[in-house]
Amino acid sequence: MVAFASLSGCSPAAEPPSATVAPPPTTSATSEGPATENARSDYEAADALLSAGKYAEARAMFDTVKTKFPYSRVAVEAELRIARIDEKLGRPEAVIELATWAKNHPHDPRAQGLGARAQTVGDTTCHRDADCTTTTKHDCCDCCASGPYATSKTWLAWQAEQCAATRCMACAGAMCPADSSVSPSARCNAGTCELVR
Repeated sequence: MVAFASLSGCSPAAEPPSATVAPPPTTSATSEGPATENARSDYEAADALLSAGKYAEARAMFDTVKTKFPYSRVAVEAELRIARIDEKLGRPEAVIELATWAKNHPHDPRAQGLGARAQTVGDTTCHRDADCTTTTKHDCCDCCASGPYATSKTWLAWQAEQCAATRCMACAGAMCPADSSVSPSARCNAGTCELVR
């Protein structure tokens, strides 16, 4: 009976102080608690900056939310807000950010509208057909060809610069599907590069 009391922890003298287990602190942004409240508070502050038209400050604050609370629901929203701000500011990376968000959240109804951009990548602004080209790279670190996508030659040159400074994981052993599609071309239509199959 005494041994049972010691094992069950009923006897305070039988349990060494180091064996006391305190509940884990609430630091995860996925659990309800102070971290979730902080994430929501920071997100709302960023949203207020966005509503005030302070795009640079809002973007920085959304990025902070995404970094500080990466597994929270508001991080998903912050990621989309960042992409939308970049789109509004005309940044070429916005198209990739939006496409990536849509790919990572395919069941979100907002991803449906982002899928319409699937045949273009980057800045597709053009004045004539010679401004446009095609690419099979959607991202710097793509191991396998995808697409094809229509884009502007200017954006493709910008992407090549960015990719030169980007560290990617090795693609050795990547199983890429065979490309059986006909090589399309790109043309300028109403100021936007588009695929011609």
